[in-house]
Amino acid sequence: MTSALTFGYFAQEETTRAASERLREWMTEKLGITMNLHYAGGYEALARDVETERVDIAWLPPVAYLKVDPAKVDPLLALQRGRQTGYKAALVVRSDSTYERIEDLRNARAAWVDAWSASGFVVPRVGMKKLGVDPRAFFRVEAFYGSHSAAIRAVIDGAADVTGTHARPKSSGEEGFEGSWTLVDGVAMRVLRTFGEVPSDLICVKRVLAAPIREKLVAAFKEAVTAQKAEVKAIFGADGFSDASTLGYDELRTSLAEANAAGLFD
Repeated sequence: MTSALTFGYFAQEETTRAASERLREWMTEKLGITMNLHYAGGYEALARDVETERVDIAWLPPVAYLKVDPAKVDPLLALQRGRQTGYKAALVVRSDSTYERIEDLRNARAAWVDAWSASGFVVPRVGMKKLGVDPRAFFRVEAFYGSHSAAIRAVIDGAADVTGTHARPKSSGEEGFEGSWTLVDGVAMRVLRTFGEVPSDLICVKRVLAAPIREKLVAAFKEAVTAQKAEVKAIFGADGFSDASTLGYDELRTSLAEANAAGLFD
């Protein structure tokens, strides 16, 4: 009988750790199994932790999921933001900037999230290339900031001109998009261009994890949406969990293979 489980994820923000500890305590009580937390230093490090079975459960965004040996993990749940599981990648700028089109960004400074971030680097980069714009020779500066909020803050503070992040139609039904920038206080930004669809982030488990434990995990995560609503929102930026679907992953895998072959990420 399993006495403990380790949940691994890339904790981009220190502020999420208090919420993570509260959710961990709740999950431990709900499961009747000790839940431990493992904070990975980045998506690449998280993928290694999954492959070496250092963690039993992991929150894997799209690129990290594709990088992991498929023989090592099974998708368990998909994150829902609003009513959607997938989302779009967006290039966003300050609301008062003069940039109106991608072409206007020539020689601009780009703030990216992480080399393995789908919406914060990979998908916008692939999308630009498909439009005939090679980002390697387009931007004056490209830098990684480690989290969506840090990259957004770099744009707001004037250290960068544009960033990539996730976006979805406004839950209010109004025209336009909302995304990670709407979670940062005092931020006024607008979407310059969207790309995608990007498939859902996934909660995955290691392949050898027993079926009864998987069933307990599914039930606990879904109950946490109401019982631990604030914690789920703070940690995952999610409004719910649905049964796992890898819809859209084949298309993303093909796009990544083509981009890598073209040296887009060299």
